[in-house]
Amino acid sequence: MYEQFYNLREEPFRLSPDSRLCYDHSTYKKAKSYMEYALHRGEGFIMITGQPGTGKTTLINEITTEMLDSNVVVSTIECSQLKADDLLRSTVYRFGLAGETDHKSQLLNNLENYLVRLKREDKRAVLIVDEAQALSKDAIEELRLLTNLQHANTPLLQIFLIGQEELLTLVHSPQLQQLHQRIIATCSLNSLDEQQTEEYIKYRLERVGWDNDPALDPAIFPFIQKFSSGVPRWINLICSRLLLQGMIEEQHKIGLTEFKNVVEGLAKEQLLPPPVQNKMGVFLSELNELQYKASPKSKKKTTLEKKVSLSKKKSEANKRKRQEKIAKELFTKINPKISAQSEKLKLKNLIKFLNQEGIADSKIELPEDLSKLGERGVLAWMQYSQEDISKETQDIITILLTMVNENPQETRH
Repeated sequence: MYEQFYNLREEPFRLSPDSRLCYDHSTYKKAKSYMEYALHRGEGFIMITGQPGTGKTTLINEITTEMLDSNVVVSTIECSQLKADDLLRSTVYRFGLAGETDHKSQLLNNLENYLVRLKREDKRAVLIVDEAQALSKDAIEELRLLTNLQHANTPLLQIFLIGQEELLTLVHSPQLQQLHQRIIATCSLNSLDEQQTEEYIKYRLERVGWDNDPALDPAIFPFIQKFSSGVPRWINLICSRLLLQGMIEEQHKIGLTEFKNVVEGLAKEQLLPPPVQNKMGVFLSELNELQYKASPKSKKKTTLEKKVSLSKKKSEANKRKRQEKIAKELFTKINPKISAQSEKLKLKNLIKFLNQEGIADSKIELPEDLSKLGERGVLAWMQYSQEDISKETQDIITILLTMVNENPQETRH
């Protein structure tokens, strides 16, 4: 749609992975180098982790595309909580082999014969396991056993594990110590900083024929980074909506006003990253302040206006501290009971705990089935339901959800 209005060859900000528009930022280059190093070694495991939307699938697509004309045969499995036997059968199928038998020994024999045949043809096999954090420990152990397959003292299969940050915790568990010892390199894809965000946006635009139409106000790039948490997929969502809005309003320059309208709309739809949704008030306040300073009609505040503004800020800060204190007390009570649980079970027990404990002497009634919808479902229900939950209580629950969600990362570090 908007690509025609702005004379672009194609849409630059699709949400689906597209290695043709890949921007090689520092950690992406490092991860790619590690994968190339591992390919050169031809043995063991290499592990790439990162939160959703940071470019893991794009990296896989780019690497596999480059290997099409090489002597490496690549197969990719996207895991969906596969068990050990299912994973073995899926591996056999992915390499184009027969897997109808119920006998595991036959599956292994078929796979080993195929890998030996590749070796004799001076080729080798690589298995890329995407979303590996969803695997059971037994399934990952099955992968380790596959790397034991050898011919003439040479490994026949190399495995790449790609997954979200939970994969780090899984692989470092005591039960998987032998697999851990076979990892030759690990790397994590990080989010983008302000400069990288601007370079990323301009790079993708230039790749599809952007000729400074629309003109982008430099002031919007730091806010795009802030409201997207620097995650490429969120950046794509915001930029795509900006260009769509620009087309609808026939604008050829996009600045802070247009950006503010777009992110407010995305926030109402609950489409921004959860940490951003939780801090929308703070972020919008920063945006409004910058808009005011940039406005030619802005004037200096009177002494009284400054005092009133300062008083409001102090009041908001004190309110936030009080909410954080209450949330921390609740977190201290519930965390030991739920820290080791799965995400859905953790959220279900948190909801049950809040209904029993109440908040600041206020009784609340959150439906327990909200746990099926995840953290966003809880936030959306509080915002749009007709239940009488005060804004104060909603803010405390939002802070508590963030603390519970972030806790695993703190534990790992």
